[in-house]
Amino acid sequence: MSIHDANKPKQGVLLLNMGGPAGPDEIGDYLYRLFCDPHILPLPALLRKALARLIAFFRTGKTSHRYAVIGGASPLLAETEKQRAALEESLSMPVAIGMRYSRPFIQDGVSSLKDRGVNHLVLLPLYPQFSSTTTQSALNYFNQYAQWEGPALIIESHFDHPGFISTHSRMLSKRLDEGSSAMNTAVVFVAHSIPLSRVRKGDPYVSQVESTVALISKTIDSGIFTRTAYQSRLGPVKWQSPTLDDVLEELIDKGISRIIVHPVSFAAENLETLFDLDIEFRQKCRDRGLEYIRVPAPGTDHQYIEALSSAVEDGTHQWELENA
Repeated sequence: MSIHDANKPKQGVLLLNMGGPAGPDEIGDYLYRLFCDPHILPLPALLRKALARLIAFFRTGKTSHRYAVIGGASPLLAETEKQRAALEESLSMPVAIGMRYSRPFIQDGVSSLKDRGVNHLVLLPLYPQFSSTTTQSALNYFNQYAQWEGPALIIESHFDHPGFISTHSRMLSKRLDEGSSAMNTAVVFVAHSIPLSRVRKGDPYVSQVESTVALISKTIDSGIFTRTAYQSRLGPVKWQSPTLDDVLEELIDKGISRIIVHPVSFAAENLETLFDLDIEFRQKCRDRGLEYIRVPAPGTDHQYIEALSSAVEDGTHQWELENA
């Protein structure tokens, strides 16, 4: 490679996501890394590390059972790899994966892009809505450990991207066309919860979730009953509500007989969709006599991949204009 070639801009994309254990023997380490994150446990380092080890020790058994039910490992890496390949084909540029809490880590993804000659980096979090607990954590980790010295563009969120909304609207409409009358149907939009203390400090996540839900809701029959619920709480602190259980009781009181569960904060299937929703919450619905239907995560849906491609292309175009 000549000096001229080395200086020529070559863009690449790093997909940022949470990650997950590749097998039962990785669950403890994965949980430790998760709870050792200061964005998850905002405590002094020594106390946080000690508490993270304690939480990982006590939660490994329960978490192992949940993973065992869905095949023994997290599906997120395999799902993200499919998204990576599809996006690379769509963009015709190198795309790599950087996970926050499991291999390949963020620095591994950066290294692979460097090996492919990338010197202009686009960071694309696969968290549709921005939160300090997810996107900001990944970006801070990138800044601290990735050893990237070239230009870097950040696509912070895509919660209101037209292609993202259209993907969700189409998938929801397909489920609404299934089965019984809309009069007995409720759509429950679901997002991962975050501590209320984060929201009060200005974390935009909840407001962005609400914007996503509002934009999707505009595309469906206004007569259909909708609610937003938050899943996956942990510990004694107060979390964003209402919970799925709260909403379920409300819907039963209203005489709803069919629930369409629509996750809006996940880009791909994971433990929380495949176990928490499709197994635990589905059983709760059945026990109360309700039909359960779920809208899938967008994954490699063609329209969603095009939306991600568009977000990268629009961002890089604006970046080039600003640095011309």
